[in-house]
Amino acid sequence: MGSLLEDLAAIGLDPVTTGLILGCALLGVSRQLWLSMALMMATGYGLMYQVVATNTVGSVTSSDATLTVTQTLLACSGGSQSGWCWINPKPQGNTLRDIQHLGGDTFVAVGGAGTLMRSTDNGANWSVAFALGASVNAVHFVDPMVGHAVGPNGFITRTEDGGQSWTPQWSGITTALNDVHFVDANNGLAVGFGGTILRTVNGGATWAPATVPAAPELFGVRFATSSVVVAVGASGARLRSENGGSTWTRLDTPVFCSLCDLHDVTFVDADKGFAVGGESNAIMRTLDGGLTWA
Repeated sequence: MGSLLEDLAAIGLDPVTTGLILGCALLGVSRQLWLSMALMMATGYGLMYQVVATNTVGSVTSSDATLTVTQTLLACSGGSQSGWCWINPKPQGNTLRDIQHLGGDTFVAVGGAGTLMRSTDNGANWSVAFALGASVNAVHFVDPMVGHAVGPNGFITRTEDGGQSWTPQWSGITTALNDVHFVDANNGLAVGFGGTILRTVNGGATWAPATVPAAPELFGVRFATSSVVVAVGASGARLRSENGGSTWTRLDTPVFCSLCDLHDVTFVDADKGFAVGGESNAIMRTLDGGLTWA
């Protein structure tokens, strides 16, 4: 057996950086400390090493050290993707794009690679699953159990058990969907690329395109009432429907927002609502159910 540094290099630890760390032992730092530091480096590569080194003189340069190494894969904590475990960052590293409060202490967040994170303690702890089947841009639950999520390539999926399992639904399109919103268990809308607006009246069992005037990409949609709906999008676009999303009218874009992309819209009640966007940090408000904005 060679020196301890040589033996650590032989099990896959970089001999230069490991040597720098272990060098501190020559300055009187305890063996327990430098072995712990070596272990921390090893775990950064998704492996866990248990290293036990003993010799009679307590020196890292001794040629008669006894080195025992046990190597195992780090155990997963949280979700896994296709047999892979997230090592860094924890608990997962996919982009999250939407979050919703389901009531009580329960929240769900969704995003890339079908990621669904769930908390039942007001966000103190989160479980991770990759159950959605594809990347998603938005999610909406009409109640704590029933929800829909939408994403690229016309992807729509539905859950009836609070997000534990999901069933894809046929959208009939291949362009991206950016947002989804339901006013009740049956009536919902999804909006996306190219001014697309899809409508369902049977809880998502079927979706059909609505009659929409020429519009750019749409990013957000919300019901103000069971009949009044507003959608917002690129270049300050705002569309409004008075029949639950069956037909739409495009509103004039205010001069101050002719270049701003509106990314989301929400309503406090039937009259008061807000839209937010990108350029100039645009925030717009309506006090008449989306007819006029300022």
